[in-house]
Amino acid sequence: MGLAGASSGPAAVPYLGQLGKWLVHFRRQRHMSVRQLAEKASVSRTTISRIENGGPADPSMSTVLRLQQALEVPSIEMLLGGPESLPSTRVQAPP
Repeated sequence: MGLAGASSGPAAVPYLGQLGKWLVHFRRQRHMSVRQLAEKASVSRTTISRIENGGPADPSMSTVLRLQQALEVPSIEMLLGGPESLPSTRVQAPP
């Protein structure tokens, strides 16, 4: 079951809708292609593209964690875009 389908519903992960924007942001910041990220995270290119484009994607927690680790993002909250999780040297939100 994906994150949005968690037992508490979509509200359980309030920033899930921002995951695609943040995924693109961190991937580009690290000069990675979708193919490179897919290989490093062991996640399909289709899944990454769907997440990044806001398409029908309901990633599992393990998928999000693999992406976080592959992108070397310090915390899952930072990848999900939770503003309170950002360090004091705030990362600029992607447009």
